[in-house]
Formats: sequence, structure tokens, C-alpha cells
Amino acid sequence: VYAKSENVTDLVRRYFLCVVGDSCAIEAGSNFVLPLSEVPKDVLEGDYKYVVALLDEDVGETEKPIVRLCVDFELPTSA
Repeated sequence: VYAKSENVTDLVRRYFLCVVGDSCAIEAGSNFVLPLSEVPKDVLEGDYKYVVALLDEDVGETEKPIVRLCVDFELPTSA
């Protein structure tokens, strides 16, 4: 999970699907739940969005992780 503003992208929290869910694989076309309860929500100030990126890190030592899915979202704010 990343926090992203216009000029900055920072890693906020890292999850491993094998630890978070029951299964390590996500099948195409299937639904899945990724609990984000431990992502700090009150630390960021300014116009930030959160980014959830699912990466395939099993690509060998010389390659960068492959992004399999990336979702930007804003947290609801209380009035």
C-alpha cells in the first residue's frame, strides 16, 4: 500500500497475500478481500491518495517486481 500525492509516492505498508488470505493465488475473474485495517490513516497530511498494488515479486534477482493490479483510492473523510 502506497500513499501518493502529486510529487511523492511513499510505501506505507507491505502485505504478503500468503499471510493475509487463505490462498496465495488470486484467480482471474474471482473476488478477493484484502483487509487494510493496519494501514495508518491519520498520519498523512495534504492531498494524498492510497494506492494498492499487487506485485509478482517472483521474477528473479535482476528484474523489478511485475505490477499485476493497481488501484488508487481516497479514504472517506469524516465531517
